[in-house]
Amino acid sequence: DFSKGMWGGFTLGALLWAMAEVVWFFYDAVLQIEIPYPSLADLLWLVAYIPFWVAIKSRYDKLHYSLNLRQRGALVIFIGCFLLLMFNFVLKPIITAFDPERIAESILNILYPLADFVTLILTCLMLFSIGRGRFVAATWGLIALGLVCFSVSDLFYSYLSWNELYYPDGNVNLATILVDTSYSLSYLFWGVGAYAYSLLLEI
Repeated sequence: DFSKGMWGGFTLGALLWAMAEVVWFFYDAVLQIEIPYPSLADLLWLVAYIPFWVAIKSRYDKLHYSLNLRQRGALVIFIGCFLLLMFNFVLKPIITAFDPERIAESILNILYPLADFVTLILTCLMLFSIGRGRFVAATWGLIALGLVCFSVSDLFYSYLSWNELYYPDGNVNLATILVDTSYSLSYLFWGVGAYAYSLLLEI
């Protein structure tokens, strides 16, 4: 029952993100117009974080794993450094330029980085609780890597788009390639990790 609920959360989150991708594709490739911001795609992307968080947290809680002192120290240092970088380069410029007349857009610009940050923290907890089993650890490692790739690429996208460096003047640059590649790889890691886990269950 625990496994079904956990994978149900991952599946629901992935489904919502897939629907958001379809909406984005429809605007970009079918209508060939700039997608409005905010849009239905943004709503789907943000709501999808919730089942992902529930699934990751339930996976960690079920194992009743407690972080040791070294792991707690590493997690605190990571969270502190990442939060400092995120605030200075992503959140601070957005908060400074907060526009009351475009409140929905301004709030979304803040919610996306915060949601990615929470995902990274929960993913770190999941990584610590993976266990010592070589193959099981490898499958969950791939899933966690997919979550990290998605969150980091999304944070970089927020930074680049805010500074108008993502597709500048409609052209692809190195930053664009890195963000899009890591974003696409996140789905690949999820898929391979989930498939490998299903094979382990059969064995």
